[in-house]
Amino acid sequence: MEYRSADFNGTVPVPSTVMIYRHNGTSWIDVGQTSNSTSGVDTTIVKNAVNLSGNNPLVLGVAGGSDLPARPPIPGPEQQARPGH
Repeated sequence: MEYRSADFNGTVPVPSTVMIYRHNGTSWIDVGQTSNSTSGVDTTIVKNAVNLSGNNPLVLGVAGGSDLPARPPIPGPEQQARPGH
């Protein structure tokens, strides 16, 4: 999917924070992105292997916006499971 810098109100987001979302009939589900690239004011967001069936609207959005779920945080070393604990 592609967007132009002017598609966002306010500050243009960093491409790595823009995710593809699909609607499952109840809420928006973050399917993420595999890669992104920029050419001038156009930015392309790519997600490989998205499983869709039926009517699944897709949108681009900034993770953690007012209507879209935030991506789960990546646990830091102190939160990762340690063998024997």
